[in-house]
Amino acid sequence: MTPKLLAGDEVIYELEYYSVGGGFIEWKGYKAPDKGKPKYAFSHAKDLKKFIIDDQVPLGQLLLENEMSISGKSEKEINEFLDQVIDVMVRGVDTGLKVDGVLPGPIKLHSKAAIMQHNLKNSTKGSALSAITQVAAYGFAMAEENARGHIIVTAPTGGSAGIIPAIVKSLMDLNVPMKNIRDGLLAASAIGYLCKHNATLSGAEGGCQAEVGVVHPWVRPWWHKRLVAILK
Repeated sequence: MTPKLLAGDEVIYELEYYSVGGGFIEWKGYKAPDKGKPKYAFSHAKDLKKFIIDDQVPLGQLLLENEMSISGKSEKEINEFLDQVIDVMVRGVDTGLKVDGVLPGPIKLHSKAAIMQHNLKNSTKGSALSAITQVAAYGFAMAEENARGHIIVTAPTGGSAGIIPAIVKSLMDLNVPMKNIRDGLLAASAIGYLCKHNATLSGAEGGCQAEVGVVHPWVRPWWHKRLVAILK
């Protein structure tokens, strides 16, 4: 994409931008910023497993210390950023649940989240099925907000935008401590990095399954116990 600043018909300034997948943007002449080295360097799951199991380093702590080493930011700054991400996700879900109507674009697809949420209030389904439907409604809500161009979440991509926010919102409904949710996002970043480093999470390269297929195992380990608790 090349935005242009015009004065009448004269181009005063223009710059070419590139979407490189995973929510990252670069531009013509882009130079990656200088970064520090991770405290716990890993390229494959076996490397990560060694730190966690053999060296007894908790996954959340490992990722937090890596973030501090790479970015130079403090633990407080990183936690504040994670809280901001969580807040944006939850607000996106909350807004999407309230908006009904046709989504933008030529397909004229009707939004689903608001209808699902309305039906849940009058549902006679069992608690397990209702819980699963609620999580699905949250996922649709965030994805539809993306489609409307309101709040854009790439987690890890626009194509899988609803999955992580749906889980985060569900965990907050269960009053899971914020630290645990932050740890979950940090754990997700490890899985996302491994997939991006060794394969791809870009739909342009790997199709839809590169997006949704990557994000699904992100949430499985730390959501599974919570889901089992609900189903019981």
